[in-house]
Amino acid sequence: MGDKDYGEIIMLKAIAGSILTMAFVAGAMWGWIGGILVLGAAAVGTAAFYLQKMGKVTIPELSMGTVYERKSERFVRFLAPGTHWVNPATEILGERISTSAQSASAHTKGIQAIGGLPLEVEWALTYSLEPDKLTAEMSPKMARALPTRSAAMAKQHLNNCLHHVIGDYTIEQLCQPGIHRKLEREVRQLARTRLEPMGYNVIRVMVEAVHMPKHVMQALEEAHGREMQAENEARALERLQRVVSQFSKDDMERLMELERIHMMGKHGIPVMYPAMTEQVNLFDPRRRGNNVVDMAVS
Repeated sequence: MGDKDYGEIIMLKAIAGSILTMAFVAGAMWGWIGGILVLGAAAVGTAAFYLQKMGKVTIPELSMGTVYERKSERFVRFLAPGTHWVNPATEILGERISTSAQSASAHTKGIQAIGGLPLEVEWALTYSLEPDKLTAEMSPKMARALPTRSAAMAKQHLNNCLHHVIGDYTIEQLCQPGIHRKLEREVRQLARTRLEPMGYNVIRVMVEAVHMPKHVMQALEEAHGREMQAENEARALERLQRVVSQFSKDDMERLMELERIHMMGKHGIPVMYPAMTEQVNLFDPRRRGNNVVDMAVS
């Protein structure tokens, strides 16, 4: 028996004592008939006051009430926002359930991707409670759990959902662009399947960060660096091929000759090659007509 029950008993005893006193006074003044009339009127007034005070229940907006049997404490029903009447002799009002938007968040460790590597995931959940949508079988249990344990139960189920979803991905897949949104969709869908039968309305799931071990991050960064270098080299080679494709046959022959001379010069071999006649005649008229100039290249 709670403090509220003791208070009600004390109040009832005080009222009963006052009624008896009034009845004795009325009996002394007007006889036993007057005492009975006063006693009856006082009893009716007291019953009406008690029902008005103890039987009228007001449930505020964005909440739902719970009603239990007074003796057995068995769940009876939920009360929607508004004014309701309960039988104070057989029923008692339990804790209210908030139906406004609520949130839960956590930093879950030990989530394993494909390959067994442990990950840490930061996430946040926004939800509301809808007790009126519970089945008759689930209502008694959730009526006691939702007022105080809704956030704890949500965290437990979200952790299980993350283990289940991320366990189907490799480390490489978890590093791809847009993976957070994909994980959020899959986790939200799975969370709704699990939590809606328990009176939850899952509004939003956010995967804020996926943390990997340091050695894994270092290896991924090195692999990404090599991949970027290979892509840059491939683009440079593609540009070179486009330029070379525009060369004429004579240009290609000159290019090959220059490459041959360059390779021989790198090994310190003196090379004699013909120069352009026009270039010689421009600067030395005495050698006009001579088509060859000996030049050493090293």
